[in-house]
Amino acid sequence: MDTGVLKKLLELAEAKEMDVMDPVENLQKFLLPEHVVGCGRYMLIQIKTQVEVLEEICSRMTKKCEKAKEKAQELIKMTEMLVELVQQTEKSKSS
Repeated sequence: MDTGVLKKLLELAEAKEMDVMDPVENLQKFLLPEHVVGCGRYMLIQIKTQVEVLEEICSRMTKKCEKAKEKAQELIKMTEMLVELVQQTEKSKSS
């Protein structure tokens, strides 16, 4: 920044022609409650959407787990049937 411009800004600030706001006052003046409320609503909508997506994922995973459990039970039955078949075959061979 040009030193002449900086000097002029300092002179204006000292002459009280340029009002320098306190940071808290600046925040209160320019960060209006409507902005905070709007931001809060937006965040709530995003959170709600994320919760809905997670609920859907959990629901799908539960269904997949139930299907996997059913498949496992079917495999167990098939294995038991094969064990019985092998045992019967062995008995008939030994007879």
